[in-house]
Amino acid sequence: MSIQLIENYQPCDVEEAKVKSDILTICQQEADLFTRDNRQNHFTSSALIISPDKKETLLIHHKIYNAWGWTGGHNDGDEDFKAVALKEAREETGLTNFKFLNNEIASLDILPVKEHLKHGELIAEHQHLNVSYILVADPAERLEWNEEETNDLKWWPLDKLIEVSGEVLMKPVYQKLLKVISES
Repeated sequence: MSIQLIENYQPCDVEEAKVKSDILTICQQEADLFTRDNRQNHFTSSALIISPDKKETLLIHHKIYNAWGWTGGHNDGDEDFKAVALKEAREETGLTNFKFLNNEIASLDILPVKEHLKHGELIAEHQHLNVSYILVADPAERLEWNEEETNDLKWWPLDKLIEVSGEVLMKPVYQKLLKVISES
């Protein structure tokens, strides 16, 4: 079912069509993509959280990347991309009431991850096969900061997303998501 969602996904452009093709090829050639047992490639699920009026976005300041960005994490054996994106959003923000902007995948991406330390362990360079969604939440709901994974969390103007993030790698991803939001 989960890979079928990727197969059925309609890419937004030629570049994303290539990403989709590459992910499907990796799925045919490699095992354990839903766990970190595959140390080269594994699935992650992410969500960009926006306000109902589409004017704000809730971002976390991620410790590993030292940048503001979306919520998300490893699938860790769970093949339900939507469920993982929702679980990660809840864990990283403390919010409990979310709606999906639509029930469709918002973006497919292959995200390179540099070598880094996590809990004192050296994590080798690898790739995240990322499936992202757009979640809607109420900015008035109480936030709970997850100190283990993030330095902070904050609602920002949606039109400042790319500027606030500052991550060059994420700029095209966020541009795709902003386009999905504007067309929804």
